[in-house]
Amino acid sequence: MADANRKKLQELRRQLARVFDRSPQGVYLYLDDHHTSFSKRLAKMLGYKTPRQVEAIGSYGFLQSLVAPKSRRAVVNAYQHAALANVASTVKVSLLKKNGKSFATSVTFVPLPYKGEHFVLHFIK
Repeated sequence: MADANRKKLQELRRQLARVFDRSPQGVYLYLDDHHTSFSKRLAKMLGYKTPRQVEAIGSYGFLQSLVAPKSRRAVVNAYQHAALANVASTVKVSLLKKNGKSFATSVTFVPLPYKGEHFVLHFIK
């Protein structure tokens, strides 16, 4: 199943290449902690040199590593609404940079069903 989900992630990422490459916002695509794709812009916003460095956090947990504790509930709720109820939303949150410092921003969660999976596309200001 992991290989099938990885293939779906890669297919969807290719289809969204223009969004990832040209959006003035940080962008990431999320299925679960092991199936993600980050834009270069978002990696830079978070203090990483490459998207792969951010994607490697997966095994440690994105929520704990990238979202400030006070914002975790809001992120989980917005994600669940997008993934399970197909409801897009924008929430104000604090994210964490690689150096541990937080910054206030807003995240838009967009449901993106694809080949039987519930991906969520995120835009970060």
